[in-house]
Amino acid sequence: MNDRQIEIPADCIWGFFEVPGDYSPAIKVSGTVRVLDIGANVGAFSIFAAYKWPGCIVHSYEPDPKNFKYLSRNCDGWSFPHNQAVGLGDTATLYFGRNGLCGSTFAEPEGSTGSVEVECLDASLLPEADIVKIDCEGAEWPILYTSQRLHQVDAIFGEYLMVEYHSEEARNAIDSILSGRMALIFLKSAERGLGIAHYAKT
Repeated sequence: MNDRQIEIPADCIWGFFEVPGDYSPAIKVSGTVRVLDIGANVGAFSIFAAYKWPGCIVHSYEPDPKNFKYLSRNCDGWSFPHNQAVGLGDTATLYFGRNGLCGSTFAEPEGSTGSVEVECLDASLLPEADIVKIDCEGAEWPILYTSQRLHQVDAIFGEYLMVEYHSEEARNAIDSILSGRMALIFLKSAERGLGIAHYAKT
């Protein structure tokens, strides 16, 4: 693995430095670890998972076609890449923001530079996992809501969930959705209501 050449666009390189601090699980897992990387971008967390849990099975979901090309190259042989969004209907409109490959979002941003229709996977069809990371630029809680409504939370999220949120209202909604199923065990807040929350099965 150390000989692999990773291709990182300049506007995404910060993500590779953030992943170890933001997404290192606070629980121990054993055996063959099953990982879902929802909102995989160009592969930072998928690569991190491959190093942290050798032999793990990683499914990486990234709807942005440009990001997906990097993801497929960077994670070739390490994960199963899927050019799909998760839990947003059959298709969805993905908008390109001003931050290049790291600025795609499902809510039309100010100064959008274009859009594309992307294929979506129903959250109930996700494979079982021990660890799930979700970073979908504001679509996190709708994905969790869809999963709960379909009574698939345990099968989808397994033991551990790491999720980005984009407002305190969104984090409160996530807390409510996971109440009784998963407990908040780590919280890192940033400016403008952004942050990272980790949950473990109760």
